[in-house]
Amino acid sequence: MRNRDSVRNEKKTFFKEIVNLMIVFSILIILQLMIKLSYSVPAGPNLLYNYTETPTPQSALVINTSGGTITTMNLFGITQNPHWKAYVGNISGRLALQDASSYTIYDWAISKVSGEVYATRNSVTPSWINIRCANSSELSSEETFFNMSSGDDDSISKTFNTTTHKSFFVGTKPIYSSTCFATYTYIQNQSQSPSEEAKFQEIILSDGTNLIFTTLLENKSIGFNNQTYDFQMILPESKILSAPNTAYYFYLELV
Repeated sequence: MRNRDSVRNEKKTFFKEIVNLMIVFSILIILQLMIKLSYSVPAGPNLLYNYTETPTPQSALVINTSGGTITTMNLFGITQNPHWKAYVGNISGRLALQDASSYTIYDWAISKVSGEVYATRNSVTPSWINIRCANSSELSSEETFFNMSSGDDDSISKTFNTTTHKSFFVGTKPIYSSTCFATYTYIQNQSQSPSEEAKFQEIILSDGTNLIFTTLLENKSIGFNNQTYDFQMILPESKILSAPNTAYYFYLELV
C-alpha cells in the first residue's frame, strides 16, 4: 500500500497540472480576444470619388403694386445652412485576412454592403474599445466648440433629437437599440418619422474624449434626391462664418 506522503505528492502534482491547464486556457482566451479586437475595428477608407456642390440662390421675387395701396404678404424662403454639411455616397470593398504588413492570404468580394461610416473631427484614432453613446453634456460641449446654443433651431441637440435607432456593433462593442442620440437624413426630399426601421440612421457616439458621428450603411437605397446611396450623413460646422472649415476624419467598418 502507498504511504500518505506519496498520496499527498500525487494530489499536489494533479492540482498543479489542473492549475497549469487553466492558465494555458486563460492565455488562449486572452490571445483570441486580443486578435479579435485588433482586427475587428473600423479603419480609414480609400477615397475613390469626391464632388461637392451647393445650390444657386433663387432669383428675386418681383412685385409691382399701385401707389396708395397696402399689400399684405406671407413669404416662405429656404436658405442654405452654413452650420452643417452633408456627405453621401456608395461603398465598395472586400473582407480580407491580412497580416500586420497588409499582405492578404485570402479575401472575399462584398455583394451587399453592411456596416457603418464614422466621422470625427479629432485626428487621433478613436479608442474603439471605449466606444459608447454620447451623453447630453458631451453634445453641449460640442455645441460650444461650434459656437452653437442648445436653443438654436439647428443645434446638434435639436438635430439629433430622438433616441430611436437600430442596434449595431462597433468592432466587438455592441450599441444597443434606441439608446443613443440619433437622427435620420431625408429620403426623396422628405423627412422620416422616428423608427428603428428608418433608412440612413445617424447616431452620435463617444470614446470618452471625442464625439464620433456614425451612420449605418444601407445597400443601394433611395436617398434624399432619388439617387441610390449606401450612406448619407450630416456633420456640424462652426457658426462663426469667418472660422476655418472643420476637417473630419472618416472610418469605415464593413460587416
